[in-house]
Amino acid sequence: MSKKGVKKLLVIPMIVVILFSARGLLNKKATSENKILGRPVKVLEVESSTYGRTLKYTGVIGEDNLRKISFQSPGKIEKIYVKDSEKVSKGQILATMDTTSLDLKEKELIEQLSILDTQLEMNKKDYDFILTNYEKTKKLYESGVISKNALDEMELKYDKTKLGLDTVKKQKNQVMAQYDSIKKSIEDGTIRAVEDGYVVDVIGKEGENTSPSAPVIIQRGETQIVNVGISQRDMNTIKINQKTYVSLNDISKEGAVTNIQKSPDQRTNLYMIDIEIIDKFSQEDFLVGAIVDVTIKLGDEKGIWIPVKSVLNDGEDYVYVIKDERAFKKIVSIEEIDENRVLVKGLSEEDKLVISGMSNLKDGYLVNIKK
Repeated sequence: MSKKGVKKLLVIPMIVVILFSARGLLNKKATSENKILGRPVKVLEVESSTYGRTLKYTGVIGEDNLRKISFQSPGKIEKIYVKDSEKVSKGQILATMDTTSLDLKEKELIEQLSILDTQLEMNKKDYDFILTNYEKTKKLYESGVISKNALDEMELKYDKTKLGLDTVKKQKNQVMAQYDSIKKSIEDGTIRAVEDGYVVDVIGKEGENTSPSAPVIIQRGETQIVNVGISQRDMNTIKINQKTYVSLNDISKEGAVTNIQKSPDQRTNLYMIDIEIIDKFSQEDFLVGAIVDVTIKLGDEKGIWIPVKSVLNDGEDYVYVIKDERAFKKIVSIEEIDENRVLVKGLSEEDKLVISGMSNLKDGYLVNIKK
């Protein structure tokens, strides 16, 4: 074969190779162009998981365990023994009233009672003596030994002695009633802590007149209570002793539900619950009326949880899933909502869920998945 023929044979395969290479480049370019033309999205591979459900609410530190302590009788405040924020124990003296006049009256009544006791003892002896003689006289009269006049004379002495004894008894009872009243007023002149806790506010002032209706000391018990208004929808999910977390000044403490009102507040239509703080805040931070953040733990829920932002609605809830580089609409039903996640039915594990770029999609659109 001539050199010219050999060259022809070599050229033909080279042309074929070049044509196939060019076709591959064109196909690759077309694929690349398709990807570029696809709508950019981000996806999440769907999987079943267990998610801790919670409710988020705002609460307020309540006045439930505040005690307004006042004197039981009117008078002048003599001494206040405590100051704001001071820790106190049950029975500890908080303040006293000036009881000088009452003390003098008590002393006077004690002296009167002493005199009456002496007089009562003497009258009792006279009465016992006369009673014995009166009984003997009656027997002598019945036996015919003495006359009716002698009996009448003895009976008159008996009545007089008994009247004297009864009069002294009555006087003593009257003085005793006065003494008990004065004694109570003196005792009421001292106010004490009703339980272990803290002094919230000292309202009264030494030397100031006060009355039974005027609080002198405001005390809080050691129990720390937060009040929270709950919607009707969430009411059925909350139970006594349910675990909670209360945040105040960036500090979080564990608490538990201790009370649930069964009827709504007429002003807010919310159902009030009480939460007791277990690991207590400092008294300086735990101020009545302060606002706190409350997280109520509802337990764990297993299923397919997806970002709430991935769910769209055109009359029914749906999402976009990716198959063969195209987006397809898929109807879902929302079972639970918890903050920024929703528990749904209608998805399968390993579905590729669109979580970004949904607003630019329609059913069947080509997509370009971004990392």
